[in-house]
Amino acid sequence: MALTFALILLSIAGVPPLAGFYSKLCIILSLLAGDHVITTVIIAIFSSIACFYYIRLIKILFFTSNSKRSFWFGFGSRNIELFLGAVTIFIVVFLSYPTCFINLSTLVAISL
Repeated sequence: MALTFALILLSIAGVPPLAGFYSKLCIILSLLAGDHVITTVIIAIFSSIACFYYIRLIKILFFTSNSKRSFWFGFGSRNIELFLGAVTIFIVVFLSYPTCFINLSTLVAISL
């Protein structure tokens, strides 16, 4: 469960080649195409600050001995485990075949 949570945090942080990286890349490229340079710089700064905190949380989860025993073992219900498993499968599928979801998100954006 800790590995799944770490994978989700890395995806949110925007580490390539996970799903969060592609979403941030598409947003930044669309802002640059629209000549919104200041907004792009602000987003890049805040994203790098947030990435520091996500990686710090992963470091605490895996390298602090007390947090593993007290937080992860015996925690969570069956629904949480199923949800985390589904999210992990989604991230792994996106990692192996990202164009499917990029095309889907483009179609959704065009329909709006």
